[in-house]
Amino acid sequence: MNRLKPTIYINKLLSNKFIDESILNNEESSYDFEGLLGSLSENKIQEGKIVEGRIVKIENEDFIIDANLKSEGRVPIKEFYVKDSLPSEVIIGSKVRVYLEKIEGRNGNVILSREKALRIELWEGLEEASKTGQEVEGVITRQIKCGFSVDIDGLVAFLPNSQVDVKQIDDFQFLIGTKQKFLIEKMDRAQANIVISRKRILEAAYAEVKAKFLKGLNEGDIVEGKVKSIASYGAFIRIHESNEIGIIDGLLYKTDVTWCRSSRPYLPAFFSLGQNVKAKIIKIDREKGRISLGIKQLEKDPWEGIEEKYTIGSEHVGYVTNIAIRTQESIPHRQEEYGAFVKLSQGIEGLVHSSEITWKRSKLLVSQLLKKGQEVRVKVLSINAEQHKMGLSVKECIENPLQEFVTKHSLGLVVTCIVKDIAKYGVIVEFEDFQDIYGTINAADLSWSQDYKDEIRKYKIGDKIKAKILRININKFKINLGIKQLEYDPFEGFLNTIQVGDKLKATVVKIEEQNVLVEVAGGVTILIESSNLPKDKEFNPMQKIDVEVTEIGTYSVCLSYKT
Repeated sequence: MNRLKPTIYINKLLSNKFIDESILNNEESSYDFEGLLGSLSENKIQEGKIVEGRIVKIENEDFIIDANLKSEGRVPIKEFYVKDSLPSEVIIGSKVRVYLEKIEGRNGNVILSREKALRIELWEGLEEASKTGQEVEGVITRQIKCGFSVDIDGLVAFLPNSQVDVKQIDDFQFLIGTKQKFLIEKMDRAQANIVISRKRILEAAYAEVKAKFLKGLNEGDIVEGKVKSIASYGAFIRIHESNEIGIIDGLLYKTDVTWCRSSRPYLPAFFSLGQNVKAKIIKIDREKGRISLGIKQLEKDPWEGIEEKYTIGSEHVGYVTNIAIRTQESIPHRQEEYGAFVKLSQGIEGLVHSSEITWKRSKLLVSQLLKKGQEVRVKVLSINAEQHKMGLSVKECIENPLQEFVTKHSLGLVVTCIVKDIAKYGVIVEFEDFQDIYGTINAADLSWSQDYKDEIRKYKIGDKIKAKILRININKFKINLGIKQLEYDPFEGFLNTIQVGDKLKATVVKIEEQNVLVEVAGGVTILIESSNLPKDKEFNPMQKIDVEVTEIGTYSVCLSYKT
């Protein structure tokens, strides 16, 4: 029999609690009040949690449940139904788990819920399954935007289209209403969001059978398949598809499509989706289940023994396959044409650099000088069989127009020129008796005393001027002239002071390819060619060296430096 609790009158606040002074002086009453506060505190913590109770009786259509709280709670019997019926084990006296909503509702009764307890238990079970990778079952109920809605024991989950199957299926209607197994991709209880995958279940089921299938494949095998997709780096080829094994794709990298270098970036020109192709297996990663394919490997490497067929200096006829384009490092997203690829035979291509197209200086783009499909004659300049690279030249197959110019214009000759352009570094001129051949008068060669900026302003396009030829570089198609040398030429004075065999002191001014430009007495600069320099000798600007005069011409001198 319950003992009556004393009536409490609060008249003083101590330590944030309302306590009657009479209770403080009553040991028995104080004990009962502290027990009441402890019980209330304990029950307060339990609100919003699942508690265990016992069914004590049935009233109308409710179970009366005693959960050792202030009073008994009432839960509709229907909340205990499983598939429209009450489980046989749920009877009076059974222990059940329920959700404690409130210790005391409007009528002073405990408010419990079996439905919310089941929902929380289900969420906790799914969270555990998500952590451990355990499979869950659900029914695909309907198709929604970008996927399907799935019922997992009353909770709604989202199945994206990409996670339905391992293979592409046009119509998934046959799955609606069916019970399937899934793995949980991610879930958020606060947002009531669950994302699941059926595809991962199928992949796991296929894994063992797929591994056995892969064991039957070997590197070097030739397989047939269909082009599944095309990416910037290669194409995916479907080499097998069945209900027992699933889908097996191989990756065909763009570098393994053809031996021709220029065609590698243009895969859409080679393949279309669904196209049947034959390829060779060049690598198998059995652990990751990856297969690398190659098409060019179906043929013998045409670069084997290339040096015997295409010797350095030999000339051949080919046709332009593509213009070589690259992105400028200094200006992102800006591209430049740096040459053209020329096909000599099946799988053999070489690069004609922009500087090897024409002898004459030109501001035209490569695509304006050479057209795709154009037949051209080229000379082999270099071969790298290992890297499948070949350097070609178009201009080397035609006569250098500067050769004829040299036969009629010697160094030191004064010629009449026409100003064609004004640049920051000097004046560009065309020769009166040789049209389309240009020379350069560097700013430093305009005047002995005047500032070159002021001196350049004196010239206008179309002006006729006289200048002296100072240097001719046939290979680079360069002609340097000077105007100040018409007044006084220190080089002529230098030639009058030297003889063959003289030893001179020189200072390295510049390294030009394998040649060295030096300055001797009187500020005269002379180019020492590589044939007159020691092999593997490195030179640095401002370096002091001793040279010997080996030859003297009308307006030229040959120097030699050998250790």
